[in-house]
Amino acid sequence: MVVTVSIDGHEAEWKEALRSVRRGEEVLLTEGGTPVARLLPTGPPVAVHRRGGEDAGKVVIADDFDALPEWLIDAFESLGEGVRPS
Repeated sequence: MVVTVSIDGHEAEWKEALRSVRRGEEVLLTEGGTPVARLLPTGPPVAVHRRGGEDAGKVVIADDFDALPEWLIDAFESLGEGVRPS
């Protein structure tokens, strides 16, 4: 995948472009929409190291997550399929 970044881009765009290069992607630099240069990785992609449990407590699954709402059950039954969850 080629990532395109304007040379007039903001610092955040440049940082994201460098992250893309570290992942092994090619970055195309443009000026006024015209390609002017390419940034290429110098070696194999750098592995992203993640620690397990970093997002613990950030996601909550409701107790009724697996329950189908009555309106959806009715919609299936109205199709004549007789579909009803067990």
